Amino acid sequence: MFDAKVYPSNNSGWTQSAGASETATIQIRGHSAAPSSGAEGTLLGSTTATGNSTASVTITLDNSTAWRYVWVYISISGSTDHDCYVAEVEFTETTAVKDMTLVSNAFTAVATPTDARMVMFEQDVDAVTLNTDLKAWASRDDGQTFTTDFGTDEKLDITAHTFANDDRITVSSTTTLPAGLSEGMLYYVVNKTANDFELSLTSGGAAVDITDDGSGTHTAFKWTQITLADEGDYETGRRILAGSADISGQPTGTDMK
Repeated sequence: MFDAKVYPSNNSGWTQSAGASETATIQIRGHSAAPSSGAEGTLLGSTTATGNSTASVTITLDNSTAWRYVWVYISISGSTDHDCYVAEVEFTETTAVKDMTLVSNAFTAVATPTDARMVMFEQDVDAVTLNTDLKAWASRDDGQTFTTDFGTDEKLDITAHTFANDDRITVSSTTTLPAGLSEGMLYYVVNKTANDFELSLTSGGAAVDITDDGSGTHTAFKWTQITLADEGDYETGRRILAGSADISGQPTGTDMK
């Protein structure tokens, strides 16, 4: 992402009952973990506007690091009224568009699910082939913790793991992943043995090079692709996409994503 265009409320601007003497500072911030407050994380870019302005602002972003969570943080000066409004945010890239992965927040199922369903609303801005250009995945996997030993090999070590070659998995860490691995990236399992395996960006491809062991607790999660189908338009040019997948073969869990 290179720029973020942020739109305030058409009625009130950036804050309720704002006047021209009040200044709104609009920030884009990022973090690898879900923030507990808006001011957390790394500042990616910011700008200011008068509090009662209804005009959008464009913020140039620092894109040197990929973040799992990116959000808008607004602060108001010159007023005790801090009810802030954002109507819409657009993220744009000025070079060739790269792949993007969106991962939902997890929620806990009442019981271990055996299938997953997804509905999404989508508007084409280019020719999009379902299940090729636009893919959906689901997981009930609570995760299996792993360690690495980068000085010896590229393997993820999990005693008696349940992964098979060509399984699709993501990885996360409570602190920092081993260098070479990225949170949100969907990997293929390759070269698996009973107690370890490697990860690749392609099916049966070369193993990802791991150059340090990171820190904290690392976890791997299995995903299953959902086959999407076009269920018709809800408005002109805007489609309803839906599909389902059998996830009974995933490790038993209730951590739905």
